[in-house]
Amino acid sequence: DEGDITPNGGAIITLKGMGEGRVRIAPTVEPAAAVIVSGHTLNLEDIIVTALSDVHPALRVTGGACVATRCELNGGAGGVLHDAVQQVGGTLTLQNCVTPVGDIDLSAAACTLVIEGGNYAGAFDMAGAFAHQVQIRHSDWNGQNWNLAGADGSFDFESNNDIGDITDASTVAVSARISRCDVTGTFSKTGTTVWVVDNCEIIEITRDNTDGDIDVYGGIVLTVTSSAGIIRLVGTQYRAINRTATGNIVDQSPWLADMPW
Repeated sequence: DEGDITPNGGAIITLKGMGEGRVRIAPTVEPAAAVIVSGHTLNLEDIIVTALSDVHPALRVTGGACVATRCELNGGAGGVLHDAVQQVGGTLTLQNCVTPVGDIDLSAAACTLVIEGGNYAGAFDMAGAFAHQVQIRHSDWNGQNWNLAGADGSFDFESNNDIGDITDASTVAVSARISRCDVTGTFSKTGTTVWVVDNCEIIEITRDNTDGDIDVYGGIVLTVTSSAGIIRLVGTQYRAINRTATGNIVDQSPWLADMPW
């Protein structure tokens, strides 16, 4: 219940919660940077980590490789909102974790983040023109927003549920794909990344940048809006399209080739 945990020295360290209930790490003294700071090789299993306040997060990854499995990461005690996870470098893997309070934040340097399963009650935020490598699969997001950024990285999102708004400001040669995801808000592309949207359910897709196309395959999109550049639809069900300024929306569904017009 005091201080923080900062593994170092290049060792491989595993902290594992044993028994019927999880081990709880919840300091009563404000840590220097986070409750747990990982800059080398750290494995966490079945542990609850709770930040003291909104000053520092539960987990901060600065480098190396960190894997958290079935952990609960809370960004602030007493319902105080703050980042549950901060990543400023290295590789972080979250396997079937939960974040009841607080966001997941990537910034400061190129990061590799892998999320496999779990339930997340805070936003996913990225900042800076860094080559982030992000893979998120089979997780629930409780209507929380994703704010994407970066340059020369890659995004791979598959089979995620109840994502709120997705705002993508990434640039340059980011490779981006989202498939079989449920987006209950708006997918908005303001950057220059080329996106492939495959068999998703999305309330609205919008585009306002002439660089970087959006190719939509299958799925359901209630409203498609473009004020700059092209959005291509192939076999997609949609209810309304809005084209303004220099925007263009092209339906390339194969059955349209046989229509009499």
